[in-house]
Amino acid sequence: MYPQAKSNGARVCIIGAGMAGLTSAKYLKDEGIDFTVLECSYYVGGMWRYEGRLLCDSFESILHTCCFGDLRLNLPHPAMELSGYPMPKYMHFFPSAEIYYYYIQRYAEHFNLMEHIQLLHNVTSVRREGNVWKVIYNKVLNKTDHEEEYDFIIVGTGHFSNANVPKFPNEELFKAGTSAWDIIIDMLKYAKTVVHSHHSKQNIKTKFPDRYIRKPDIKEFKENGVVFVDDSYEEIDDVIYCTGKCHFYNTDNYI
Repeated sequence: MYPQAKSNGARVCIIGAGMAGLTSAKYLKDEGIDFTVLECSYYVGGMWRYEGRLLCDSFESILHTCCFGDLRLNLPHPAMELSGYPMPKYMHFFPSAEIYYYYIQRYAEHFNLMEHIQLLHNVTSVRREGNVWKVIYNKVLNKTDHEEEYDFIIVGTGHFSNANVPKFPNEELFKAGTSAWDIIIDMLKYAKTVVHSHHSKQNIKTKFPDRYIRKPDIKEFKENGVVFVDDSYEEIDDVIYCTGKCHFYNTDNYI
């Protein structure tokens, strides 16, 4: 793309200002290519920003991230370092998500990427017409739709926003991965009992207290609890799904 884009003054649209979008923007800027980043939320950094609220201030849009309060990187920070912007040597080998998000923000500011990023611009459609890509986006603040043409598209939306929520029999009766293990450790600080349903064969070496109960897959929900595939039953007050995310792509779009 670079030689063609540089030679004919092409315009490039990057969808998303998370890790993929920001690093793509940095390289396009280095090559002197005209580009715009469209980001649906009001911040950069994508999944690494912890948002304790569901509603974003005065916006009706619910912009989820998969980050939670005590999340830490599960890879050493040299593996998560962005090219051209080294992490501080004093940084913890497995930094918290909060620290890593701060690093991503500094990356965007250091390379002057923010001037190319349009926040609260939610892309709703991308289609190919002739020799151009037609991009329709919604301005979240005033809820107006706009269309622009670009020569190239870079999709940096990731797949950590749309939750994969499994369906279980009778779940409507109920009243009340790696992410699950992290959340369990946090929950054991407060909960009387934590029941963990999973089918992983991974041998977790972490020593859990007696209040941790391991169970197989869920068979069905009851009004006040859960029946598991081994026909055992546990009374449950709340359920936290740690079942991954889904890709968002519209079936009627080319992308």
